[in-house]
Amino acid sequence: MAATTTGGEGHGEEANEVRECRLLQRALSEYHR
Repeated sequence: MAATTTGGEGHGEEANEVRECRLLQRALSEYHR
């Protein structure tokens, strides 16, 4: 996936991954309550 980083498109995909990771962490924290 990292091989398809052309210009600024890769940054957008990275931001999406970070956002999904944070959403997963929040969901897990709420689930473990």
